Amino acid sequence: MTDKVSAVMTVAKALGGERTGTAHLLAGTLRAGSRVRRVLDAHDVTPVVVHAVLRSRAERWATPDDVPAAIDRARLAHGEPTAEQLLVTLLEDPLSHAGELLRECGADVDAVREALISGRTPVRVERVPADLVAVRNRLIGRTRYRGRGVRGYLRTAIVRARVNYAETPVLWASLEADLIAKARGGPKRTDDVLRAMLMTYEVVCAYPHLPGPAHERYEGVRALVEVGVDWRRLAGWDCGEEDRVPVRELLKPGADWPEDTSALLGVLVSHPGNRAGRLLAENLVRVACVPPLSVDAS
Repeated sequence: MTDKVSAVMTVAKALGGERTGTAHLLAGTLRAGSRVRRVLDAHDVTPVVVHAVLRSRAERWATPDDVPAAIDRARLAHGEPTAEQLLVTLLEDPLSHAGELLRECGADVDAVREALISGRTPVRVERVPADLVAVRNRLIGRTRYRGRGVRGYLRTAIVRARVNYAETPVLWASLEADLIAKARGGPKRTDDVLRAMLMTYEVVCAYPHLPGPAHERYEGVRALVEVGVDWRRLAGWDCGEEDRVPVRELLKPGADWPEDTSALLGVLVSHPGNRAGRLLAENLVRVACVPPLSVDAS
């Protein structure tokens, strides 16, 4: 077994254990082959994405898989195959778990194979508008969140694992709100969180394979979108007043941390004098999942 195939198998077995399949081999080729990474990245298939889909899939595959047979075919065709050649062989089988995973991620399996064989990187087709590319890149792990100050540095150092933020929409919105506040040069405000919640929802709608069972956690923000709330319009709104109760007091890690976007929305508008509540009230927004909104005139 070549060093490349051995490296692929090491990653695959670490992920799949006794039930290692060709989807786990795909994850291994992503680690071992630089050309595999370039080709799959053009389809927005990154290690974060692959690991997330593997976790949500578990054993829910359409057909059985045969790893030894796949490796034997690769050896028969290529002698001692590289990671790229191994993946090409895996994708020749239309029923392989590797191909099934790529299709779930929205990738064109034939285009992936052709790019690996030809050595050309496929042309990227963007799934999100230009103003959300940076948010998407952080979601799929191309770039990382970096906070401000010592606390932000420690968080960056701790969160080096491949986190699927689509499964934790409240944390994701909070991290994006940090960046909005940083760009503005001030503290994080409730309308920053509201805007970030809408931005992240638009991104996750383009990557429906990432939330998995956590899609139910987006009901609150989905309700906002359904009544016409648009984050781009919110970006130009300013009531000229700061939050009566700052975000740092509303969103604290622990037992009171909101579990989903409905709960997060409820927290943001729980104090009518806060910016998020005023914004929605002044725009006559009524959402079923939160109490009636009113502007505090005091």
